[in-house]
Amino acid sequence: LNYPAHCLGAPIKDDSADYPALEGTVLQSLDGLDQLNVEKALRHPTMQAIIRSHHRVADQVGKETFVMPTQWAPFTLAARILGVERVLMASIEDPDRLLRLIQFATDLIRSILEQVLDHPDIPGTNFSDPVASSDVISPAAFRRFAAPFLAQLCQWVKAKGKYCEIHICGNTTPLLADLLTIGPDAFSVENKVNLKEAKSALGGKVCVVGNVSPTGPFLSGTPAEVIAEAQACLKAWGDDGGYILATGCDFSNQVPLENMLALMSVK
Repeated sequence: LNYPAHCLGAPIKDDSADYPALEGTVLQSLDGLDQLNVEKALRHPTMQAIIRSHHRVADQVGKETFVMPTQWAPFTLAARILGVERVLMASIEDPDRLLRLIQFATDLIRSILEQVLDHPDIPGTNFSDPVASSDVISPAAFRRFAAPFLAQLCQWVKAKGKYCEIHICGNTTPLLADLLTIGPDAFSVENKVNLKEAKSALGGKVCVVGNVSPTGPFLSGTPAEVIAEAQACLKAWGDDGGYILATGCDFSNQVPLENMLALMSVK
C-alpha cells in the first residue's frame, strides 16, 4: 500500500517480514503540488513489478480463490504523500489545494488499478481509508475530503464490472449513512461498530464485512474464544444475508495459525 508514495519519492523501509513502512513524505508542503506526476509513479520499476505480481497470483489461483487487491483510498494516500498532520492542518487552512492533492491521489490510484483490474480473474478491489476514520476527522470533513473521491473510484470500478469494497478503521458509525451515497458493494467495519446499527443503516443495500477484533482473542486467545466472538458477530447480524464474517481490520503476522483456522471454521 505504501509503494505508490514511495514511487513518487518518499523513502521506505522494506527489509523484514514487517509491513513496508514509509520513513518520510513526498512533499514537505503543498507548494510542491505541481511537481507530482502520475506517470512517474506508474512507470517506476517496482510499481510495474507490483502490478505484474497481482496478475501472476491471479494466473495461478484466481479461478479458485478470491483475489482482492487493496489500495489506500485517496484521502489516506494524500496523507502518505504530504503527512497526516499537514493534511489535517490543510483541511482547515488550505482546503482548495488539499482537494487538488486528493484528486491527484485519486487519479494515481485509478491509473494503478486500471492495469491491475485488467486481469479477468481479479474481480474487484478494496480501498482502505484509515485517516478518514471518525476517530481522526469529523463527519463533515469526511463528506468534503473523503467521500466524493471514494465515490469517484467506486463508480469507476463498478462501471468496469468489478466489485468495490471500502474499509475505514475505528468507529465509523457516524459515516454509515454516507456509504449509501458513495455506493460500494461492501463496507468493512471494525469491532467499534455495532453490527446491529450497521445492519439497520446498510442491510440490503451495502454488504457489511467484519468485525471480529484482530487484537482480541484472535491475536492472544484460544481457538474456542475466537469461535465464541465470531458466533457473537453472526448472532448480532442475524439470519439475513448481506454479511461477511471476517476480522475488522488487518491482523498481525503473530496470530496463531490455529486461531485463523478457528475463525475460518465458523459457519
